[in-house]
Amino acid sequence: LAPTYPPAMRSVAVHLHQKASLWGRAAATRNDQIMLERVMASWGFQDSIWSQYDFRPIPEDRNVKNLLCDHAVEVARMLEEFRRYKEALQIVNRGIEYGESNDALAKAKVFASFYHFRGGSFDSAVVVAKEALTNDHLNGNLKARANHVVGLGYTYMYQDSNSAEHLDAAISALNLAIGLDPSMSDVRKLLKELRKKKATIPS
Repeated sequence: LAPTYPPAMRSVAVHLHQKASLWGRAAATRNDQIMLERVMASWGFQDSIWSQYDFRPIPEDRNVKNLLCDHAVEVARMLEEFRRYKEALQIVNRGIEYGESNDALAKAKVFASFYHFRGGSFDSAVVVAKEALTNDHLNGNLKARANHVVGLGYTYMYQDSNSAEHLDAAISALNLAIGLDPSMSDVRKLLKELRKKKATIPS
């Protein structure tokens, strides 16, 4: 492991993170595969540099770890737009390994939970989303997204189990999601369907 890096390396990390944010959005907007591969290569280079570093419990190193976590989230969000959820989960999980602060980790876990869901791991999706929701500082949009994942996870569990407990948990989580973000029309539609289903179940 490298015992220390000069300050210039931290500047490189910031630069690569900023490029990932800009290029990732552009790649998704334009459906640009070449730009996507550039973002992936940039992340690969970033990870290869810092995976050799011996992080110390000092503010400068903690900041880098959180930046790497956020960099991974940016790359994963780009891959999400291309529906490459398995790769997105792998990368965001790598970011979680770097993450230091509760805020950085909670944000990453919100996105990880969605990728677990898209991969069919409903139990894992719910567990990871609930872990993210334990952070009191999670912003409203991320809370809404996490509760949406919890609701989706329980909805699919209910389809397999026909458990009233799973149905109630799905409705509760989706209610929280729509309360935080009323613009979630897909959540509103799913809630309507689940409430109708609940109304047919004898009390």
